Amino acid sequence: MEEKWENVYTLLSVGLYPTGYNKSQRQNLRRYASKFHLKDGELFNGKRKAIKNKEEAKNLLKEFHSSPMGGHTGIIKTRNAICSRFYWQGMSVDIDNWVLECDKCQKVGKPLTAVQPLQCIKVSAVWELLGIDFTGPLPKTTSGFQYILTVTAYFSKWVERAFPLRCKCAAEVGKNLCLVIYRHGCPKRILSDQGREFVNELNQSLCELLSIERSVTAAYHPQTNGLDEKTNDNIKRALKKMVNEQQDNWDIYLDATLFSLRSKVHTTTKHSPFLLMYGREAVFPAEVPVEVPISTIILPTESSYSKYLDSKMKMMEEIKKTTEDNIHMSQEKQKAAYARKVQKKYSNIVYNVGDEVLLLNMRKRGRKGGRIEPDFFGPYVIQTISGKLVTLKNTEGTSLKNKYNIDHIKPYRRSSDSQYLSRSKDMPKVLNDNHPVHTHEKHLADKISSDNSNLQTASDNDSSPQSTC
Repeated sequence: MEEKWENVYTLLSVGLYPTGYNKSQRQNLRRYASKFHLKDGELFNGKRKAIKNKEEAKNLLKEFHSSPMGGHTGIIKTRNAICSRFYWQGMSVDIDNWVLECDKCQKVGKPLTAVQPLQCIKVSAVWELLGIDFTGPLPKTTSGFQYILTVTAYFSKWVERAFPLRCKCAAEVGKNLCLVIYRHGCPKRILSDQGREFVNELNQSLCELLSIERSVTAAYHPQTNGLDEKTNDNIKRALKKMVNEQQDNWDIYLDATLFSLRSKVHTTTKHSPFLLMYGREAVFPAEVPVEVPISTIILPTESSYSKYLDSKMKMMEEIKKTTEDNIHMSQEKQKAAYARKVQKKYSNIVYNVGDEVLLLNMRKRGRKGGRIEPDFFGPYVIQTISGKLVTLKNTEGTSLKNKYNIDHIKPYRRSSDSQYLSRSKDMPKVLNDNHPVHTHEKHLADKISSDNSNLQTASDNDSSPQSTC
């Protein structure tokens, strides 16, 4: 990788070819170099900075996926975030493998559950409809927080705040709702469930005073407020990958997690929430120049402000129109995908002795607290297979005492740090019913990258079929 960039850089900067290049090699180098240009001593492919070596690419993968600001988002969002800013050959494959082989991501994901009806809500303006919801109780942090209150805009998918709270009560909801309004003004409508912390005299009076319409979901049917439920799932999914063993420091990662959700392209709108709210994309640390010479700074004039405002308003009108169209198309695709999922057949995944797998965390079910524990433990190695029962051993070779149902395991992809820019071993292959080896029926949606969901979920961070439009 480094040698190729050096050749391109030398050709573009001083017009010299590598020693010993023949006519054909020079022609190929010129053709390849024509895709790039120099800016401030750096190579660029269009607006994307060219990455010179594997170590630099690896650091970007860590920042945009594995760090708190990366939020451990799925393949699509991570790929969009990196590919729009940087370039290197084979980057899509590298990003896919990095996410698929992420140890923390593989240990988080919901087992297949019963399909719930979709609820699509029509919106046409940035601050038209807000969804509010609580999640918790979570393990108490060192600051005493146990709950998270989220406020999500339905049109832009912007998550305004994820407030860490010590209790969920009407006063806290009213206070934090006021903070949101102070920053962005009054929405036209607010959607919540029928919890007492939302449906009460205090908050009803507040909404009447501010001329905000109140809507509530049907009892025991949270899918009506699917977007905010989805926001909570995304936040908890990211926190599971970052908290300490005691799970008492999740509150310090909330703001970084929100930055990740806001700054990456949403699969429904095809724009980032940040762009729809601010009219520009978020700037990551890797994009900030080391230093900007004072001589290059140009102070704006009154006319430049006017031109900028006019162009910005035209741009935002175009973005608003395309966003409305994208939301509508996504809702139609979700409905079609939902219909297919109801009738979808199961595929066969082959397990063999010696395969590395993850084991479902059954201790988590029905237990108070522990809601940001990993969903799977491991990796383990399959020791024996007998019908639908398997025995496992850990990576040190120690056997687990129990036998486990094959429904409770899923394949594990091991990452090799030294060869992270090449493909790792393949997933178990899908075979037909006549194949004479042990097979396990497993739904297509329950695969390694459960956060890289398809269009039916309007986000690559969810495995549930509820609508997020």
